[in-house]
Amino acid sequence: MSKIVQHFSHQEKTEKKNEAFTCSDAELSLTPIARADFAAIFALQHDTAGARLAGVEGEFVEEDVFNRSMEQNIASDASKATVFTIREHSAVAGYIGVFEGAGGNLQLSYWLHSQFWGRGMGTKALALFLAHLPRQIFERPLYAAVVEENEASKRMLKRAGFDAYDSRMFFSAAHKAQKKQILFRKG
Repeated sequence: MSKIVQHFSHQEKTEKKNEAFTCSDAELSLTPIARADFAAIFALQHDTAGARLAGVEGEFVEEDVFNRSMEQNIASDASKATVFTIREHSAVAGYIGVFEGAGGNLQLSYWLHSQFWGRGMGTKALALFLAHLPRQIFERPLYAAVVEENEASKRMLKRAGFDAYDSRMFFSAAHKAQKKQILFRKG
């Protein structure tokens, strides 16, 4: 078990209500998403390197549509939050969360700005996130989909115990072509 998961798995979630889940040795924190984070996260999703790798370059929604969508993810009780802002020191680096997907599947979603890539931050954020999800989340499998070319995300998911189980094609308007996604499942 990683040092990060050990550190947080021994703390009571009720003690963490409305507090950041932090890892001081990595200078990384996850905080339940708040309205104050929306503008920074909206801007992060316009990072062209990340959008290209995700296959969504140029497929951005208007900021008010984004804000309305994110508004649904604010938890009144931080211990029940399922969407978090990823921070390095005080800088917003991205977000990570679980959303109800097609057919009632729980879909993992995350976005990390390219300036934070290559340092293990995504892996650490995912470990913290999985350690703090409410237990009822794990009564069902957790799913993720990654564009085939995104080797770093595939490695990160595998390290966290996700298994690739299938693939699917989707049309990427950014690439004006069909792209392949690798589908992952945990649990």
